[in-house]
Amino acid sequence: MVKENQEENQQESRQRQSKSQNIYYYLHQDDFYSTHKKPLLIFGDKLYQAFIKETVRKDMYYIVHGKIYVKLWNDSRGNILVYISSMVDPNLFFNTEKSILKVDYIKYDNDTKTVSCNSGTITKIVALHGFDLLGTLEELAPELITPALAVICFKLT
Repeated sequence: MVKENQEENQQESRQRQSKSQNIYYYLHQDDFYSTHKKPLLIFGDKLYQAFIKETVRKDMYYIVHGKIYVKLWNDSRGNILVYISSMVDPNLFFNTEKSILKVDYIKYDNDTKTVSCNSGTITKIVALHGFDLLGTLEELAPELITPALAVICFKLT
């Protein structure tokens, strides 16, 4: 009886969120050299390097692998915008406090175009519509898929 009550309490404390999300590719070049940026370490099955560029409107998330990066942010309507490019010198310095995004579980279903993710007490299911970010990253830099999905799930939706 005690075990059943504990399981019910755990299920009640776990939040489940579902959302439909539009995603667009947007040619939006800018520089990385802002004083308003901080490192973002994404930890799941391994550690991924990223950083947040804090802006007046919306924060932008840059995930770096080698000399390729993906930038993710929301527009004023809440859509996810994406820009993918290469960088000449991936050496960046930070003198600000870090952020850590811990991901317990993340999975993408290509048939339904949905991301299922879990971190702590939050479980999210996000249906992605529009630009095929994952197909593009699969061709260019598959190492960026997991951290991009983590940012989408826990920072942009």
